[in-house]
Amino acid sequence: MVRLYVSGLDAEVTQELLSGRFASFGTVTSCEIIRRKHNDVSEPRLAPQLSSARRLPAAVTAAAEAAAKEAGCRGFAYVELDPRDDAALHRCLSTYNGCKWRGGVLRVERAEPAYLARLEEQWAEEAEEAAMTPEDRTAAAAPPLASD
Repeated sequence: MVRLYVSGLDAEVTQELLSGRFASFGTVTSCEIIRRKHNDVSEPRLAPQLSSARRLPAAVTAAAEAAAKEAGCRGFAYVELDPRDDAALHRCLSTYNGCKWRGGVLRVERAEPAYLARLEEQWAEEAEEAAMTPEDRTAAAAPPLASD
């Protein structure tokens, strides 16, 4: 499984379009399009409602959620791809990095693992260390013996 960073995307790109673009190189397991932030608080029509109450009314919150769903792509996304093999991944990166697609020039490269995946990995390592006996910790921390 490889996580790819894809930038240079059009504002109207959808998950289906992006997944279809990478499907020829393997199985697309997820596609996360980063949407534009939509800040309803800055709009003048909402200012009177916000000044009279500390919490946002339910109607304002619902409007903000609907607007966030309608917000366009910020120009980049993350695609998790399970490539057929290493050659397919290499072809994907070399083919799509720098190519023109839907009015933009794509930039495709390997991405860092998602934050939650890195956090879960860190927790697993910490749990493994906590389960070690004092003898195991001493053996792991001791430098290797030099051979003469």
